[in-house]
Amino acid sequence: VYKRQDIYNHSTKHTTAYSILFGVAMIPAAYVAFVLLLFLIMFLSGDSCPFIYTYNGEDFVFAGEIYSGAVYKPLERHDYLLLPDLIADHGEYKLKITNQLEEVQHTNMLELLVFDHEAGLEVLVDKYGSPHAISGPLQPVSALNLKGEKVLKLIEKEDDLIYVGDDPSKDPPLLDGVILTFDLPENKDQVDLVIEAKNSYWLDFVYKNFRDMLGASYKMWMKKQADGDPQKMKDWSLSQNIPLSVYVLIDGEWVFQDYYNTVGPMAFKKDVLSLDVSDIEDGPLQVKLESGSYFWELGFAGLSLNEEVEFHMETLPLLSGITEEDKEIREALLSDDEMYYIQPDIGNEATLLFKATQMESKNRTLVLHSKGYYQIKQDSKGAPRLKALKEIRKSGNFNVYSNELM
Repeated sequence: VYKRQDIYNHSTKHTTAYSILFGVAMIPAAYVAFVLLLFLIMFLSGDSCPFIYTYNGEDFVFAGEIYSGAVYKPLERHDYLLLPDLIADHGEYKLKITNQLEEVQHTNMLELLVFDHEAGLEVLVDKYGSPHAISGPLQPVSALNLKGEKVLKLIEKEDDLIYVGDDPSKDPPLLDGVILTFDLPENKDQVDLVIEAKNSYWLDFVYKNFRDMLGASYKMWMKKQADGDPQKMKDWSLSQNIPLSVYVLIDGEWVFQDYYNTVGPMAFKKDVLSLDVSDIEDGPLQVKLESGSYFWELGFAGLSLNEEVEFHMETLPLLSGITEEDKEIREALLSDDEMYYIQPDIGNEATLLFKATQMESKNRTLVLHSKGYYQIKQDSKGAPRLKALKEIRKSGNFNVYSNELM
């Protein structure tokens, strides 16, 4: 018997919903408590990134977050956000970028990528800026979590069912994820792995508690990180299993391929990565998605066969950017340079306009290309917990801390 429980956050409409399918006769009490805990944390945690809203012809609707996880200047990065609800209004595309949390947001550039293509296609842009034409992703024939339990019903379709992790009452492991099996056609050297996922509020909560350990040294820590080595920061994040890592089974061994950047907890994001499958000579393709337990929530995973498809692409520069104080910020956002649009306070927002062009094909996909970073405000007090901080910063110990905190 399958039981279903829905918990919605009304403030973000359809973008944040916990709709969980449990493959057991009764929902474990500890699991229900965990989901309710996530719901509570959703309102208590204050870490995220700039929110993007798109105009759909009637209202501005929440689209997602940009450059999530770029919490220090050395981690400044490009981001590509699919905007399915954005439509032209009187020849213009309208968006809003807002600051709704205790942080200082630094946006370097914003531009709109336009892809015109035939019906039945969708274009996704990966973290490297490469566009991928997606046509009816191939569903996995099986999906197991890392304990071997079946979770295919949760991730085989783009619906409101999601995999959030194993029952937390069963001594949760440090790592969790999903092993996907696909019937791979012959003579394929490269395929695209398409997912719809987001980070959990639990990850937000754990990271906030980690920062609390810094106590009154938090501001000093932030200044030090501003001059840090970006590669070491990325390596630390990977060693703590914060991104969603992708592996392919080759000759009986899991071979690391790449990872998906963090996307924030407020909305599911559709994302894509290319996988090298040239060493898969025969038999099915097995792919593993892995991260720290309860750090990610997976709604869909499928395989696009990377067919050669033609589409027309153009880049729309920002036409106008007006803040809540009627200031024009267009120049700060036109290019990747040392000029930034800075949003230091809750309530800061800007309305962005892009001139809509004539469609070259039957359908159009719109993607927001941005670049930036943000700094989390925190007024921590007390002495730093140096011993605990030293332990947590060791490889894999962030996951240990997460389980202990739970």
